[in-house]
Formats: sequence, structure tokens, C-alpha cells
Amino acid sequence: MRLIIRSIGLLSIVAALACAGVGTASAATATVTPGGSTRGVGTTGWELTAGGGTATFNCATGSFSANLAGATGALPLALSTNYQQSFSSCRTAGISYTFQCTPTSTLSVTALTNTSGVTPGSITALNCVARLSTGCTASITGSLPVSYSNSGSTLTVPTAGQAIVVSNSTCGSAFPNGPATFSATGGGAFVYVVSPATIINVV
Repeated sequence: MRLIIRSIGLLSIVAALACAGVGTASAATATVTPGGSTRGVGTTGWELTAGGGTATFNCATGSFSANLAGATGALPLALSTNYQQSFSSCRTAGISYTFQCTPTSTLSVTALTNTSGVTPGSITALNCVARLSTGCTASITGSLPVSYSNSGSTLTVPTAGQAIVVSNSTCGSAFPNGPATFSATGGGAFVYVVSPATIINVV
């Protein structure tokens, strides 16, 4: 009987602490300075590797636009729901093509900013269409991990952790269906320099 009473007492203490907010995760708050209309410009060309490495698609430049705003709530926190990637001067195997993405992707932060001022995040609901000059098309959808650094105002897209898929291709082996990866030209993380200079903090 004493053990039962002790257990009930412990449960009461845990419940009281929970109601008081002790030991529980509070909602995160993101602040974006200055926020509003934001643009990122790639520091290198970029490439998309598809078909298990059998096809590579290069673009001379890459950029993004987004309307950044602060947010409060459980992680991930959406800072922009109109994130849009843009690419230009694109070619594959000597064939030119266009690469268009809808402005409906979501840019979110997924963890608290650490002491170095780098905030992990993600780009989700990516939805793009590649159109080769030969007339065929292919869809590119999925999500990308990102990290934002307050120092230098840069958004980095690492190659690890990407979930990009090519589908509905009418290009055959020229643009094969299957998993794909974004990277800087020659491989490695792709980096955008963001303007105006922006600070993102999450607490």
C-alpha cells in the first residue's frame, strides 16, 4: 500500500511540474532581421546529378527569392512559404534547357541557432520542371537540407541529406527518372550569399 501511495505522489509531482512548464519544451521563436523581400545569389555554378550519376545538368548561375518573416511555434518554423529557386544558362551534353521552379516551396528552420550563429533548416515542397531544347520535360521534386550562417549572410545547401527525385521524364536516358542531387559545379555544397544582409536567431 505504501508503494502505491508513493507512486501516486510521484505522479502528482510530475504532473504539477508539467503544468508549471518545468522540464517541458517551450515553443521556439525565430527573429529575422530585417526580413521581408530577400534574394540569394550562388557563389558558383550549380549542377544536378541524376540517374545514379549517369547524367549531369549544369547551370552557370543559381539564385533564390523569398519573403522572410519571423515565426513562433514548434520546430520546424516556416520563415517563408514562397521560396523560389531560379537557374540560368543551363546545358546538358551540349543541349540547352530551362529550369523553372514554382514559388511555393517552404524555407524553415529546424533547430535552435547554436553559438556560432549557424541555424539548420530545410527547403520542402520543391517543385521544378526542366525543359530541354529538344522538347522533352522532366519534373524535379523533393526537399533539401540547408544551414544559414549569420556571419557572411550565407545559405548553404549540403549534398548529404537531400531527398530530390526526377519523375515524369519524357527525355529517356537524357534526363532519367530516379534520385538526384543538387551541388555546386564539380561537387560539394552550394552556397548562396543573401541580401540584404540578414540575421536569423531562434530561441
